[in-house]
Amino acid sequence: ITAIFKDLAGYQLGVKDNRAKLVASMVLDAQKAGSANRTDLSARLAKVAADAKATADGRIFACRQLALIGEDNALASLVGILADAKVGHWARRALEAIPGQAADAALVQALGQTKGLVQAGVAESLGARQVQGAVSALTPLVGSQDVTVATAAADALGRIGGKQAAEALRAAKAKTAVRGAIARGVLACAETARAGGRNPEAAQS
Repeated sequence: ITAIFKDLAGYQLGVKDNRAKLVASMVLDAQKAGSANRTDLSARLAKVAADAKATADGRIFACRQLALIGEDNALASLVGILADAKVGHWARRALEAIPGQAADAALVQALGQTKGLVQAGVAESLGARQVQGAVSALTPLVGSQDVTVATAAADALGRIGGKQAAEALRAAKAKTAVRGAIARGVLACAETARAGGRNPEAAQS
């Protein structure tokens, strides 16, 4: 298995894909309940994802597989490459998909360590996960000078919902360009409250 993952680091889409197909099969098996290999695969995939010497295709492939079976042992590696221009988007998607409070905490931490489009993306992931514990970290970003970040933060608060998020949005002092997102967020919070605390989008999914 060590040789398989060593080859995966040199993976090129459509060229050197035999090992990738084998890993994908292993990941598929690991998705089954009670799999004994899931934790080990998660750690090995995280190592490839964070390997700056690996091909971009290999690292992206690893992130995509982590979105399926990633565990807490992959969090640090994924957070560490969020700002990577080639694989950062895929690392965030993997983080967004990993269940549990540790992943929530990792994303909240990353929110304060990133900026620009990366920070906006992290905010989107926190909103998608409806992380209540992210409200206090997202609140000041609604007033960011970066409109993309401010908009993403407002939208995230709306998706998270709850009294604290609604109050933060109503009190926000933001640029004119962000006010539409704030209004959407307040409306989303109200809809969540009417739905009995559940996000209507989540209820329909």
